Amino acid sequence: MSALQQRRVVLPLAIVVAADLIVLAGAPRLATFAAGLLLVCILPGYLITRLALSEEISDGIELIPLTFGAGLAVTIVGMLGLQALPGQLSRLHILALYSCLDVVLAVVHGFTANRGWSLLPSGYSSLHLFALLLVVMAAVFLRVANLEYSEFQGDESRALLMAAGVLRGEDNILFLHRKGPAEILIPAAFYGLDGTVTELVARLPFAIGSIAGVLAIYALARRLYPSWHVPALLAGGLLAVDGYLTAFGRLVQYQSVVFLMVALAAWCFYVWYKEGSSLAMALGASFVAVGTLAHYEAVLVLPFAAWLFLARGRQERWTARRWLLAAVVPITVFVVIAGVFYVPFVRHPHFQSDTAEYIAEDRIGGGLLYNNLPSVFDRATFYNSTYYILFLMLGGLIWVAYQLRRAIKAMGWALAAWAVLLVGVVSGLLAPDLLLVRGVSLAVVPFAAVLAMLTLAPGIQEDRKATLLWFAAPFIVSLFLTDRPKTHVYTMFPAWAILASAAYGRFGRNMTRRLDRVLGIGKSTASRLTPAVTVGFAVAAVGLLVLFGMYVAVVFVRHDPDFRRDGYPATRPDIYLTFYGDWSPSGGGFAFPHRGGWKGVGALYAQGVLQGSFRSNEETITTSWYTRQAPWCADSPDYYFISHVTHDRWDIHPNRVRRDNNHFGSIWSDGELLLEIYTPRPVDSAVDYELAELERAFDAATNPDVWLWALKSPVPQHKVDAQLDGDVSLRGYDGPQTVSPGDTLSTVLYWKPHAEIDEYYNVFVHLEVEGEAIWAQSDEAPACGAQSTRDWIPDEISVDGHTMEVSPDTPPGEYPLLAGLYHPMTGERLSVVGRNTNAWKNAVRLGTVRVEEPDEIELSGGSGW
Repeated sequence: MSALQQRRVVLPLAIVVAADLIVLAGAPRLATFAAGLLLVCILPGYLITRLALSEEISDGIELIPLTFGAGLAVTIVGMLGLQALPGQLSRLHILALYSCLDVVLAVVHGFTANRGWSLLPSGYSSLHLFALLLVVMAAVFLRVANLEYSEFQGDESRALLMAAGVLRGEDNILFLHRKGPAEILIPAAFYGLDGTVTELVARLPFAIGSIAGVLAIYALARRLYPSWHVPALLAGGLLAVDGYLTAFGRLVQYQSVVFLMVALAAWCFYVWYKEGSSLAMALGASFVAVGTLAHYEAVLVLPFAAWLFLARGRQERWTARRWLLAAVVPITVFVVIAGVFYVPFVRHPHFQSDTAEYIAEDRIGGGLLYNNLPSVFDRATFYNSTYYILFLMLGGLIWVAYQLRRAIKAMGWALAAWAVLLVGVVSGLLAPDLLLVRGVSLAVVPFAAVLAMLTLAPGIQEDRKATLLWFAAPFIVSLFLTDRPKTHVYTMFPAWAILASAAYGRFGRNMTRRLDRVLGIGKSTASRLTPAVTVGFAVAAVGLLVLFGMYVAVVFVRHDPDFRRDGYPATRPDIYLTFYGDWSPSGGGFAFPHRGGWKGVGALYAQGVLQGSFRSNEETITTSWYTRQAPWCADSPDYYFISHVTHDRWDIHPNRVRRDNNHFGSIWSDGELLLEIYTPRPVDSAVDYELAELERAFDAATNPDVWLWALKSPVPQHKVDAQLDGDVSLRGYDGPQTVSPGDTLSTVLYWKPHAEIDEYYNVFVHLEVEGEAIWAQSDEAPACGAQSTRDWIPDEISVDGHTMEVSPDTPPGEYPLLAGLYHPMTGERLSVVGRNTNAWKNAVRLGTVRVEEPDEIELSGGSGW
């Protein structure tokens, strides 16, 4: 083995060992995250990229996004495989898989001849590289600054709750999601390595993915337009300050994964088109497949790939056998990677009963054609400045004008076609009823007509047509074929930015030439004039990007004042005008800064200051993450939480709560009241809590032992096999393993009726040695007395929370936890059959709870996570 081969093997092995030691040593959370990122993402991504694309990569600007994208794909696919293992998923499972994978890749890489590469691109001026640095810095600032400030919103909480389910060993947890599992598996990897998780750690992989996506689009545009640098820099700059991409780069959500995977897939397909690398085509197919593991909409890049595939085949006059051989590898790669998840996903009962209906009715809708131009424009100019969207729209129209002039030699016909498109834009936005025929919107017709004209025209380059189709696919699907596209229109922005940037670059070049002709400047003079004009255009471009980026920073980075909640529209700087007036468009409100004090509530629960059920004015999917092991109670809860900053408000009457209950305490942050706590119990005096003093206590308590009752398809922590009188099953329960005398014992039961129930039953939950003593009990109607068994829906899980006080006289020891149903008038219990029954067959034996003194619980380490 040569010295070079030794270095190629030894250095990755040293990284693997160091990362393993850092994780196993229980290093600080950010150090563990960094070590984990190296182990499960960056190192395997780098080695795979070098092995597959050594000859195709030109410099580090291409290597960086490819490394992170390939690494993120490895993280997702690897965690998908680990999730299939039975039982709980520990850090040792994760370390073992990725350490072995990295070692194998390192050994293979050590014995493979790879072409060297330089970090910086050659042939580019210092000014160009400085501009690229500014683009990257803008992308980093907008996605990372204050990233930890906001609490998880609903969809983020759902992803984290399901990630906890993955680590807990819930076999079907991924199939209960309505889309791909990537947004669950990525945080699960780092959650599992550390054992706890914070908003910053959970969001960082997605922020980095969004930044890498900006670099990937820059690299692609540079290859699409190799003779001039404006399109690549401007496209990268536009996406760096894009409001949609910034918002999703600040969330634990799938969009940044789709953005990165689609951008890298397009790069790979284009490299294959120009250079014929079969590995590039296969890797591109794998990026699309992994993108679909984030969301189905990743397939909208396939028109780009398909057009390049057809163009190359026609240019080289492939035979039928050649067509088949060229297609079989990428199709196989895509089917295998995507099919590993989606075949069992669509076969799972949850897909048939919930997901399919949600996609067909809630998203696509039952209509034929729609016109979403007005709503999409309003929402897009809320996430971005109005100037940004108008700039892209104008750039798109200029690009079409140039291409129509190429496609149609007669100037009059080209102008007519462009006018049709312009009329479609204006009427679709300002007078949508003009294109309404018998209740069906024909707003798509002008766009489809011009699209067909451009794709069929012989005078336009094939890669330009492919880029147009990449933009057109999500544009038409979102705006005209989908009832509720909401923020899914972000998928059209990467290609849109490339097209608009190319148009502005060509426009600037043409204007320079016209200026030369008008002034009658000779070549020698023109050579001195052109740099000045170029600098002028560059200054204008930087000024516009600063204007666009400042708006995004105000909306998503600044939190004092909060753009959306602290008196909008007064929080919007006067320089940014809007067409929708002084109201904020509804629907799809993601990543806007908010902090409602929920980490403080979670810390008080973790410290035992709060014990029992709750109700709040924030949605349950968010509050359940922060309250961890507390049941939600619609009627007579132990606590009411009134947040002054809500993301998804729930119906509650704060004034009535304040009037009928006692003020327990308040949570403050920098002099601002965030949340009030009320309780029906007696209170000596209310306590003021400072959020900054509680956050660390909550972060330390975020082990995966969290209850999943708030999911749309709730999952019990402990499974139970018990059927009561043939009408209803108890599928499982949540409950602590240890408790102290005098504390509140909380449980959640998961009932599933098999038919309509005609009787009113009460639920009992007892900590009881039958025939001897009951040490804690709850006897009431389901859901804290707010629900009737007659309202239970057949074959749907009914979540039923209970709290009870453990008698202060309870001797230490293990006690059975029993539950069941009984007639409230007679006290007669329903009979029980199954494995989990008591001796008299009239109660479900849930398990046992150990009663210990508080110091014993602290020494035993709680739940054991």
